[in-house]
Amino acid sequence: MTGLPQVPRPGVVIALLFGLLSGVVAAPVATNAVASPTSPPFSEFRITLGADALHRLRESPRKSVTAMVRRDGRELPGARIHLKGSTGSFQPVDERPSLTVSFDTPSGPARLHLENSVEDPSLLHYWLGSEVFREAGLPVPRVSHARVELDGRALGLYVLRDGYDPAFLAVALGDPGGILYEPRTGADITGTLESKNSPAGDLTTRGAATLADLNAALEERDPVRRFARISNCLDTQAFATLIAGEVLLEHRDGYALARNNYRVLWRASDGRLILIPHGMDQLFVGANFAQHPHLGGTLARSLLGTPEGLRQYDDSWRRLSRQWWKPGAWEERVRGKLAEWEPHLTRGESKALHREAEDLLLRIQRRGTQIQSPPVKPDVPN
Repeated sequence: MTGLPQVPRPGVVIALLFGLLSGVVAAPVATNAVASPTSPPFSEFRITLGADALHRLRESPRKSVTAMVRRDGRELPGARIHLKGSTGSFQPVDERPSLTVSFDTPSGPARLHLENSVEDPSLLHYWLGSEVFREAGLPVPRVSHARVELDGRALGLYVLRDGYDPAFLAVALGDPGGILYEPRTGADITGTLESKNSPAGDLTTRGAATLADLNAALEERDPVRRFARISNCLDTQAFATLIAGEVLLEHRDGYALARNNYRVLWRASDGRLILIPHGMDQLFVGANFAQHPHLGGTLARSLLGTPEGLRQYDDSWRRLSRQWWKPGAWEERVRGKLAEWEPHLTRGESKALHREAEDLLLRIQRRGTQIQSPPVKPDVPN
């Protein structure tokens, strides 16, 4: 990985044109180019609760209340608000809460999530994770950023995450659709999964049958037969990409390593499941994961306990490590985002975000050095 270039000083904007989806970075334009101050790179949310809704959120923060929500000057119809977050990230409504905004669209209910990002002061982890996993071929909701005001009180910059709503599912599942499953807290894929949408016809029955078949396949003792049975229920190549990506990014609280922070899609078109990443606000945590760490997810351990599953994983590891750790690629992404934000930040925001970005880049650089070490291939268990 190349050395880290100097961060632009506040007020000096380097306009970078880079392809987030392709990972290809164009050369910077002239350093005296100035971005238009009339086009903020993040959405502006103005949320009005009123005294009654505010009181109810103080008493029952997880229950939705009616609110007036304007995004970039346009009111979101039928908006409802509730507080979100778990240990470490939850804050009450009178502080700097994370919020879920539900509203109506012509195609049905939609959701947006405004994350206070207290566990990621750089505001970049979830965004980076969503971008690189999407480039790798996994369907992941879009992540961007927003400036939030609540009842006239400025809350500052937030991570803005699209929900698993009908628009996302239409693209992720294709025709004729399918099912989104969410695990109960701490549940593995062998545990309780709850359907979060309302598929038409017999899709609910077919999806449940696929989950049952997968659970049965995991009991198969013969590794070759186990892989064949799993592959009838699961897109194994997509799953190998997920496992390798989570290990490379040190997403220690994801499915592969902790059987946590994941969602499951069942596609009616081929009758198979896909696991996708979730909760990526803490990446590059310094865990120093080897290429073959201990895996927490039952499905991950079972698949990599087969010769073909291990081969797919190792191929994904090599492919993603080459793709993600091209010289300077991470720096260009991070610095390009900061340059995009710069004209719209206060002096304090700029200083804090540059400091956090520097720390993130150093951790990415450290991880790149680790993954370039020769891998040790384990014996395949019977």
